[in-house]
Amino acid sequence: MIRRIFCALALFMAVVFGLEGKVRLPAIISDNMVLQQKSDVKIWGWADAGAEVSVTESWSGKVYSANADEQGRWSLY
Repeated sequence: MIRRIFCALALFMAVVFGLEGKVRLPAIISDNMVLQQKSDVKIWGWADAGAEVSVTESWSGKVYSANADEQGRWSLY
């Protein structure tokens, strides 16, 4: 019984963690980068094909979303 529960839990964890998408950003976009206030900035990167990518402004909380294309490319303006 315990073995079945353990196997079911292991399978569940493998499925859940396998669904996590990987987002990559170009080297020019990094932590602690500085952007000019009130300017239009293009943010781009790569993710799993069809994945939804969301970017949140830290100063206003506004959320921008895009979907990755067939090659996994996405961009936001």
